[in-house]
Amino acid sequence: MSHMRQQMVTKGRENTQNAAELFQYLRCIPVQG
Repeated sequence: MSHMRQQMVTKGRENTQNAAELFQYLRCIPVQG
């Protein structure tokens, strides 16, 4: 049970990291209105 929870936490961290990188990536791109 705890191993499964650890996997979820790790996956959550990866998703957060990806979201942060994506956010920075989008910020660097001029928005096409």
